[in-house]
Amino acid sequence: MIVLSIQNAPPKLRGYLTRYFWQISGGIYVGNFNSKIRENIWKRVSDLAQNETKAVLVYSTNNEQGFRVDTLHNSWQVIDFDGLQLMLKPFETEVQMHSVTEEYIVLDIETTGLNPKMDKILEIGALLVRDGVILQEKDWIINETVPKNIEELTGITQLIADKGIAIEDALVEMTDFIKGRDIVGYNIQQFDFPFILKACKDCDINVPIRKVIDVLPIVRKKIIGATSYKLNDIAIRLHITDNSAKHRAIPDAILCKQIYDYCKGSYLH
Repeated sequence: MIVLSIQNAPPKLRGYLTRYFWQISGGIYVGNFNSKIRENIWKRVSDLAQNETKAVLVYSTNNEQGFRVDTLHNSWQVIDFDGLQLMLKPFETEVQMHSVTEEYIVLDIETTGLNPKMDKILEIGALLVRDGVILQEKDWIINETVPKNIEELTGITQLIADKGIAIEDALVEMTDFIKGRDIVGYNIQQFDFPFILKACKDCDINVPIRKVIDVLPIVRKKIIGATSYKLNDIAIRLHITDNSAKHRAIPDAILCKQIYDYCKGSYLH
């Protein structure tokens, strides 16, 4: 069984879908065919979709959940968490652009690699922000093995990491610091949050994050046509930094906060 939900599909795409699916309601299509055809259809959907087209494809597969989800131009993010797919609902961009969050936490992490299933959190940085002012900074270095490339990227040496604390202790302190506040981060939905989820699961700690505000999709809407949307590249474009600092959690959290201020129209050079 394959179910496709699609919004704002152009006429050519709607006509194409009727060749393979039975349309049971507006924008809802049901079909039953092999994986090769499904992959070709999804590629065709991606090719014919316009900017306003949104699509969600759900299909049966041989995994623990019994199905998988693919999305196109959808604000709900699919996160692969320890073999399971989770859907992360974002904080609505239009609301956050026209409202004031009185108090929130800016969160950034450094890791030993890019894969939350295999790699570990090396550093957690958090800022407590109230009415646009940073009131408090918290930085936790985790006692982990530091790969050479990560040492060169971050400046966190093995000697520094050896003096760090256990991830369980850092997560407990981080949870206490967050205390149910909203979380702001840069690409946090795709990077930081999956690492936090995995670490909390491994340590049997309740995930402390209540609402996530990802600054990256806001930046993509606010700054059109940037050659790179990496944190430092956007900060350089906005004349916030000269890129002289190493990648570290607290400096990156501060850059995220300043870029978030810019997007809300409250950043002063």
